Amino acid sequence: MDAYKLAHVLHLLAATVWVGGHIAAALGVVPRLLRGDRGALEAFERAYERVAAPSLAVAAATGAYMGLHWYPPALWFSAADRAWVLGAKAALVAATAALAASARLALRRARARGEEPSPAALAAHVTAVAAVAV
Repeated sequence: MDAYKLAHVLHLLAATVWVGGHIAAALGVVPRLLRGDRGALEAFERAYERVAAPSLAVAAATGAYMGLHWYPPALWFSAADRAWVLGAKAALVAATAALAASARLALRRARARGEEPSPAALAAHVTAVAAVAV
């Protein structure tokens, strides 16, 4: 298997873990969270956080590698051919990572102040990450 095909397989696997995990959170954890089960999100995060960041990193790295195979980065955000798709994908990955990081940071800050974020706020963050990831 050549390097491009290997990158493609790794990209698909990593993206499946990243996106699938957030879909599972949105569909499985958010309803429980809105019913008042705060432990549902914590339990999910403990299990998922071990694979979430590495899968995002692998998906981003392999996506960039494959994008470089087709177009130089200077064209990724241009209207040239279909290069704009790479720019759009890069922007969506960055937005997903930023949303996930902001949710985690907000949760840590609230807990450092001895507070718990509202279930609705937590549900909104999880749903936003899942929506952008998809």
